[in-house]
Amino acid sequence: MSGRRGKSIAEDLRRQTAGDFLSLATPGHRLGRGLAAVGLEELVAAGRLDISPPDEGRRWQEGDFAAAERKLAGLCRAGRSFFLYNGSTVGILAMQMLFGEGDAVAVPRHCHQSVIHGFVLSGARPEFAWPRLAGDWLATAAVDAAEWRRVAGQPDVRAIFCLSPSYYGVGENWSGLTEIIRQSGQLLLCDRAHGAHLGLASDIDGFDRTAVSAWVESAHKTLPVLSQGSWLHCAGQRLDIDRLAGNLRILQSTSPNYLLITSLASAVDYLGRRGKELYRRMAGNAEYLRRLLHNNNQIEILSERHLPAGHVVDPARLVAGIRAGRLSGRQVEAELLANCNIQAEMADDQSLVLIVSGWESKGDLRRVARGLAAVTGGLAPAASSARPALASIIKARPGRPDITPRQAWQARRRLVPWRQAVGLIAVSTLTVYPPGLALVVTGERCDDVVLQAIAEASEAGLQIRGWADRQPGMIAVVA
Repeated sequence: MSGRRGKSIAEDLRRQTAGDFLSLATPGHRLGRGLAAVGLEELVAAGRLDISPPDEGRRWQEGDFAAAERKLAGLCRAGRSFFLYNGSTVGILAMQMLFGEGDAVAVPRHCHQSVIHGFVLSGARPEFAWPRLAGDWLATAAVDAAEWRRVAGQPDVRAIFCLSPSYYGVGENWSGLTEIIRQSGQLLLCDRAHGAHLGLASDIDGFDRTAVSAWVESAHKTLPVLSQGSWLHCAGQRLDIDRLAGNLRILQSTSPNYLLITSLASAVDYLGRRGKELYRRMAGNAEYLRRLLHNNNQIEILSERHLPAGHVVDPARLVAGIRAGRLSGRQVEAELLANCNIQAEMADDQSLVLIVSGWESKGDLRRVARGLAAVTGGLAPAASSARPALASIIKARPGRPDITPRQAWQARRRLVPWRQAVGLIAVSTLTVYPPGLALVVTGERCDDVVLQAIAEASEAGLQIRGWADRQPGMIAVVA
């Protein structure tokens, strides 16, 4: 959540602890409601924010934490599971470091930026799979089986690294993807950061644990875990688990926050006892809110009918396409916060994303519906909410950088204003956040499509991340 103009981060955080503030955003413990369920509320309330247990080394080797990781592996039907305390990013980087120079890894263009950073570390090159959109609705981005089959057949591709579910809750077509993997013999890895809760419902999205070699989940996004708490699972098929564990030792801090790790272990214990019940509450709350919003003709709820065949939508994530003529999703998000004291997870120009947990009451959800009705009411539906800047970058880019991200990162560089970058190879990866879509990737050559997308994103007031040395408008390029 970004701070409101003129407000400090501390003021925004204090606001969340006062009055009737309601969050439908990460973290999944919902301002502490879920921490009570896992027994951490008293530690947090007492200010025990930086603790270190005795015999911490033994606890990792043979004690509490090692036992909790083994229990987690059993719950998640994995061969081995690891606690991550620097977020899912380190799990993604650790998986990427299984590859090296000369290798290629197929990834969706709308992947998280940490996937691109992993190529900088490994020296491998990305082979981009391009998602399809329903019209120009960015939330519907999904890679179909034909596109995965195309990129899997490119030279030197050793693995497919998919994204399921996406930030918008869109899941892969698992039957189509696993068929490709079984025919090609390639590794299948998954960024499942937004889907830690789906395993509680026996993988209702169709996630195939028999085909996936390793996957990462951000437990803190949807479960009662403190921020950054995540986990990495591996099934062991043709995967060097010892090397993966070594990669994590390189990447993770040697001075972790043990309250965070304790929240992971406590969540594992809770999920073992009441995980299915928690998922039923999450899905039930989301369905209840969908019904409440059904008659709001200024909103269109994302569903499977908007997606290519075989793809599904996370039942616990609600994406509201904004059809009110004068409002964007970002404006609706701002109005909800300012006038209703309700925080959404994120918004782009077209959509508002709400993450429903198992901790909201029916009264909370009715309040959300009333707030959305008040914000969007009285406005004529827009004929179209298409935003060409983001849609065009998905539709019109080449499939491979000119040089590898690592080569670009290690090359001599210079800074230029982005309008003068045409024809130059980017060192910076520029992303529009939210939702995190890359406008240009490290190693790609900036062309007119890229510059047009940057221009339209800038004019729309979207946040662009990755400017050189935090100088807005300046991009690092290969000298």
